[in-house]
Amino acid sequence: PLNARPLPNGNVLIPEHTKNRVVEVTRDHKVVWSHKMSGLTCDAHRLPNGNTLVAGGKLVQEVTPEGKVIWEYAATLPYGIEPLPGGNVIVCDLTANKVFEVNRQKEILWSLDEPRPADAFRLPSGNTLITSSVRFFEISPDRKVIWEQDGCRYGTARR
Repeated sequence: PLNARPLPNGNVLIPEHTKNRVVEVTRDHKVVWSHKMSGLTCDAHRLPNGNTLVAGGKLVQEVTPEGKVIWEYAATLPYGIEPLPGGNVIVCDLTANKVFEVNRQKEILWSLDEPRPADAFRLPSGNTLITSSVRFFEISPDRKVIWEQDGCRYGTARR
């Protein structure tokens, strides 16, 4: 796994990178939910509505607890994803060298060219914290760099 997220019920959501799936696992290691992707599974988030947002293969998908895909967006290699209030999603497309925000109508609201972006996180200020293969940095909504630090190697962006 590239990451794991604790869930409110005490379980853990794990995107299994090379097994091409995301799983919800109990603390005693029982898989209680899983969803298979078409390729390397990089990131997953449980949404407030109970669905799961998953980045894997060449897709970002929203999947119901029953496994039905209710929304998807095609990308080259979606590595890091960040669901936003209101339904938009920030996608770090690793091999396309882009970070972008997409809405549920699949329209790109903004994008930024960045070498091999790994993760992004929307801050309460409206700025976005991004990590890539070479740096981590904070940008404003109009994509001005607020600060940056060189030397990052695919870390995760969190507050």
